[in-house]
Amino acid sequence: MPVLEAHIAAGGGRFRGIRHISTWDADASLLTPGYPSIPGLLADDGFREGFACLAPLGLTFDAWLFHPQIDELAALARRFPDTAIVLDHVGGPLGTGAYEGRREALFPAWRAAILGLSECPNVCVKLGGLGMRINGYEFHRQPDPPASETLAAA
Repeated sequence: MPVLEAHIAAGGGRFRGIRHISTWDADASLLTPGYPSIPGLLADDGFREGFACLAPLGLTFDAWLFHPQIDELAALARRFPDTAIVLDHVGGPLGTGAYEGRREALFPAWRAAILGLSECPNVCVKLGGLGMRINGYEFHRQPDPPASETLAAA
């Protein structure tokens, strides 16, 4: 906790929370080498020991993960109901690698996980990141970034 307290002091009121990239999948092509993670990180005892320090300091937690991990985040949110959690990038719906071409088959599982997570009053969802390559929409191959209407339609 001393490190977090030092960040709070150094931030002069601007340090509000932690964002942790916990993206993991069995398909190694989806992983980012610069941000290595492990399966089941959100349930790890050491991770949870650190996570328990956030609420007493009034800090939030931003979770960047892939859609198959949403249920793990829900379990974390239920275990720590006093910690405000932000699910980044709408839960990281995957559309590349092992998930390519399977969007319609995978959507029901993503939807069910999001509905389960919605039962946790300490969680909100950040609408962003929907144009990332991992979503499989190929926006990065177009000459211009997609308009909001294009993202909504996709």
